[in-house]
Amino acid sequence: MKKIMITLGVLLAGSTAFTQGAYATFGLGYAGSTAGEKIGETTVYKAGKKTTTSINGTFGKGIPVNLGVGFMVSEHVGVELGFTYLMGSEIQIADYSNDITTPGFGPTSVKSVTAKTKGSSVRVSPVLVL
Repeated sequence: MKKIMITLGVLLAGSTAFTQGAYATFGLGYAGSTAGEKIGETTVYKAGKKTTTSINGTFGKGIPVNLGVGFMVSEHVGVELGFTYLMGSEIQIADYSNDITTPGFGPTSVKSVTAKTKGSSVRVSPVLVL
């Protein structure tokens, strides 16, 4: 079985090595979140005390769509132009909460605001294929 897989791999590699002319590529994937950096903060006012916490994340999380068009000039050399569009995921960048306390009566109301955004990007990649 292993011998058949190696032979098949050599045949597939051989068929692409001698291809000349125009070609197109397409790719779709998922870009996950990394450790990220500080992109916002959560602020809570409660009983006259302020507490702030960092919100860490990245704008690079989402679904990248890749398109490419190329041309093999010779057996071993080609040129390609790739395009990538990242459909970014929605992320929270701020959260603000404040309890409004009336002296002698305790908290009378709570105000809360949350801000969200998402980042998208477009990349153009010229490539020399060897």
